This record gives sequence, structure tokens and C-alpha cells, in this order.
Amino acid sequence: VDELVEILLVVPRETGGGDAASANGNLEPMSLHAGGGHSAMLTRGGNLYLWGWNQSGQLGRLSIIGSYTSSSTCLNPVQPLSDIKVAFADLGHNHTLVIEKGTGKLFGFGENGRGQVNGCASGESCTNFHMPTVPLGLSDETFVHVAAGLFHSAAITADGLLVTWGCGRFGQCLQPDEDQEVNDSKTSSVGRWKTPDGSKLVQVVCGRRHTAVLDDLGRVWCLGDNKYGQLGRSVSSPNAAREPKLVAGPLGESHSGCIAIMSGWSH
Repeated sequence: VDELVEILLVVPRETGGGDAASANGNLEPMSLHAGGGHSAMLTRGGNLYLWGWNQSGQLGRLSIIGSYTSSSTCLNPVQPLSDIKVAFADLGHNHTLVIEKGTGKLFGFGENGRGQVNGCASGESCTNFHMPTVPLGLSDETFVHVAAGLFHSAAITADGLLVTWGCGRFGQCLQPDEDQEVNDSKTSSVGRWKTPDGSKLVQVVCGRRHTAVLDDLGRVWCLGDNKYGQLGRSVSSPNAAREPKLVAGPLGESHSGCIAIMSGWSH
């Protein structure tokens, strides 16, 4: 039986004294991330190392890592994302989203055909970005969490609001803001939402065609495609899934005990 098994272990090479490296935390791994064909490691010092598929600029640069040979190392040396110290990152199918350490500013880069990087609306000229760019209309906002889906993106602001942009064909994105002003004469796909009772959102995750958020009361809200029941509730019509609603059962109740949420392709 043919089977592909991949094991990934990343340990950055120390370039200076061990004590100095440990002191600033620049080389201490904090989290690993995997996208559609690219991977990343974030260190406690805010260095984001990216490698793998880079056809759309999802590594934050133009060049690719290089080809492998039997005599070369499995992983060629990679450099961290230039000029940005990263607090949080997430990888989509072929785009990348990061929150800058210290400022809370949000940046995206990679494939942008549906506006999943810069928030341009479908039908507009949405070109790919190989360098970090701020989505339309979000330059003055700060963020605490971000998530990248197949062709859409979502984030949580410091005020606890949900912001989405990109493909919303299956209801995975909010309705775009009608009163927002954007540059370059481009229509924006960016939409915002707050809970009806004023609770703050603290985490967001994106699947292939759905989005889920967690609030500070331990409740889970979902929107988007519900073909496989991934919204955790019944949906009477497609339009009913385009607004965040609480999941059914204990996870939709206050003080459920839920502290984190995760998402797969369709669950």
C-alpha cells in the first residue's frame, strides 16, 4: 500500500552565543503552521520562518527555497519575514496572515484572486501580493487573532469584533460594510460584526467554506456552509447561514467551559 508519511521537526540554528539567544527568545520555537503547500514556524521573539510552495507569494518574498538534491539538506536555510515581528500567524491554502508584535496591525500576502489578502471584492482586479500588505480599510485597526481559510480570511479586533474578507459565496464571510471608504476606487469585501448582547469575541478559525468564533462567555458562533453540519446547528435556508449564530447545545450557552476552538476542512 502506497503511503506518504511526513514528519517535520524545525530547530533554528543559533548564530550567536547560546545565552544571548535564549535571553531574547528570538530562536525559541513557539508554534508551527501548515497551509495548502507552505509551512511556517513562529519564534517567541517574533521571527516568522516560511518555506514551501511560493507560486503566489505566500512566503512573503518572490524567490522560492530552491530544489532538493540527494546530497543537500532536507530543508534549505530560510530567513524570517523581513521587517515585521509577528505576534500571531495563520496559513490558508495559498495565502498568509500575520499580526504584528507590539502594534496589533494585520498584514496579508499571497494569492489574492478572491480578495483574501487585501479585501478587494470579487470581480475587481485582485492581484497577488508577495510582500505584506494591509487589507483595505483596516490600517487604523488593531487585532488580537487572525485566521486564514481556503479563499477567505477573518480576524478579531482588540475591541472584540469579527472582521471578514475574501470569498463569501457560501456565507463564510459577513456582508461587506456599506459605509466604508476605501482607496484605489476598489470595492471592499470587508465586513464587521459584533455579538447582539455585547460580549467580546476572542478567537476565530476558518475552514474551507465556514467560519467559527469564540466569545468571552465561552460560546461558539458559526456561519457559512453547513453541508456536513459544520455549523453545529440546523439551517433553514442558505441565507440563514450568512450571519453568525450560536451552535446548538452546551457550546452555545454561557460559561460552557470552552476555552479554544479549531476547524478542519469541513468540520
